Amino acid sequence: MGTRRLEEMIADARSQAYSEDYSSTEGWDDNVVSRLFNQGLNLLYHRVTEIDNPANIEEVSIDSVANQQAYDIPIDVQMAIRIMDVRFQWGGQAYEFVTLRQGTISERFDYPINIPDSYCIRDGKILLSPTPDSSRSGAIIINYQKRMRSLDVRRGQLSSKTDTPVTVTLTFPSNSQKYANMQTNANDVLDKRDYVCLVDRSGDPIVSQLPVGSYNTTTQVITAEADYSFPTDELAALDAAIAASTPMYAVSGQYASSHSELDSQCEDYLIDYVITQLLRLQSNIGEMQELRIREAEILDALVAAYRRYRPSVYPVRFTKSFSRNGYPWGRRGAY
Repeated sequence: MGTRRLEEMIADARSQAYSEDYSSTEGWDDNVVSRLFNQGLNLLYHRVTEIDNPANIEEVSIDSVANQQAYDIPIDVQMAIRIMDVRFQWGGQAYEFVTLRQGTISERFDYPINIPDSYCIRDGKILLSPTPDSSRSGAIIINYQKRMRSLDVRRGQLSSKTDTPVTVTLTFPSNSQKYANMQTNANDVLDKRDYVCLVDRSGDPIVSQLPVGSYNTTTQVITAEADYSFPTDELAALDAAIAASTPMYAVSGQYASSHSELDSQCEDYLIDYVITQLLRLQSNIGEMQELRIREAEILDALVAAYRRYRPSVYPVRFTKSFSRNGYPWGRRGAY
């Protein structure tokens, strides 16, 4: 993840915007400032993910299973800004693949065939049509434009958990300044949000999109929705982290982290953006125009820094060697 957790960036923005003093009745608390940071991230994404600007492309591979049409897709792909392409690798060489066209639910076929022709997305799953009739390791390859996780402050440290029903018990460390607002931030928000995530000290996700049924501010227990169970891979990672005594923290949101995924220079520009927003909240109407100009300048600098940090990369892509329309060639290549 990034270099600083959100609380550290909030402290920097507050100190430079003369907004360090706040309470329940005046000023702007951590929840308001967190929203400003995420507003800046959203504006950044709007600028860098314009059409024909494929920045931040990542790839994931999924094993195909004989006679299985639907496959779970990772949360990163579910939250992607856009899926660039989906390929099915039918051979043992990297160039032996077909690019699947995106179809609709009504167009799909369930009969088995050696190579599918199209795909569609439904309920967090990718459906191949027709259904592949063989099992292959890493056969389904998805290239997608990754969305950064939203930012949130730590809402509590994991103390314990149960698997059935799923509950997460939080604790609040006694280090006075470092964790000063943690319990307040938990009590203010957790019972009002639909999801929480569990992340490690660096903000790397361990459990994503745990649906919140309730949060008890007295016992500090998050109870998940009744029909929820930890995904197998996330439960294994969570148990391993607990066994290793790895500190884990709750953050609110379906796809959230305590740390940004920006480098330090980009984070500095994002802090500058939030400073202008805090100053705008404090300013009179006469200063608004100057602040808007400053905001535009900062956003331009943030976009430029991000593009240098994550340049668009166009990898070498194999293309089919045959263009005949009939079997055994055509759009899928020779097989």
